[in-house]
Amino acid sequence: MSTIAVAPTDSNTVYAGTADGLFQVTLNALAGAGAVWNNRTSGLPQRFITHVAVDPHISTTAYVALSGFNAGHVFRTTDGGLTWKDISGNLPNIPVNAIAIDPVLTNTYYVATDIGVFRTRNGGLNWSSLGTGLPRAAVLGITLHNPTRTVRASTHGRSMWDIHVPIADLSTVMTESPNPVPHGTNLKYSLNVTNKGPDLATNAVVSDTTPVGTTFVSATTTAGTCTAPAVGTTGTLSCKVGNLASGAKATVTMTIKDTASAGSILTDTGRASSGTPDPNTKNNAVTVKTNVN
Repeated sequence: MSTIAVAPTDSNTVYAGTADGLFQVTLNALAGAGAVWNNRTSGLPQRFITHVAVDPHISTTAYVALSGFNAGHVFRTTDGGLTWKDISGNLPNIPVNAIAIDPVLTNTYYVATDIGVFRTRNGGLNWSSLGTGLPRAAVLGITLHNPTRTVRASTHGRSMWDIHVPIADLSTVMTESPNPVPHGTNLKYSLNVTNKGPDLATNAVVSDTTPVGTTFVSATTTAGTCTAPAVGTTGTLSCKVGNLASGAKATVTMTIKDTASAGSILTDTGRASSGTPDPNTKNNAVTVKTNVN
């Protein structure tokens, strides 16, 4: 046996791989000697299984890393090993020695290979080298300590190395004034964006599109610069507010003129984004509805 892993969400579910390429699963591990193992090798290349990692949220989803060359190096199952999908993407044709699953960033995995550490942020479609400064040595193990967002890699003969993998959390709140708005008058939307994450939100952008039934009047921002539609037209206001440290805020205000008839409802959606991965995208955008008198 070369690797074994217990599902974090179900202690009865255990996956195991062997040096001769066999993969086994039990769903009643707590039965002890009465546990039943099922061969789930079909769909995997018959190569040395170096590591298995179980999804931190779903016991039936697991990931397998394989040594050797050709025929794929990272596989995923979402049904307890009944079927497998090759998620090696553009990984180099080299042995993969270990894999770590990010518990907060969807579809983000880290793998240790014979030529360094690679990361995917789209479920294995594309992989890229993670960071710089790692010695050119085989990486035999990898783990992610989520509370400190530290990826630790163990190498063959060149010690262990850490890298920080940041996350941000842009929270967007919008206020409008007045509500209701008298027909034919101006309405002001204020987008207040706060980085509630632990790390710097790099290259943050705040955007807002003029609602249907309005035209653009003006815009202001407390940080950075904005690209805005011409006065009297429609379009999207986009403000590059720069880097937001943990706890930092930025406010973008857009003034529009109502052209909708009395009794209408104006719907406006503002959103924020940054270059730093954000595991909580649900609070990146906000929508408000304003009555027209």
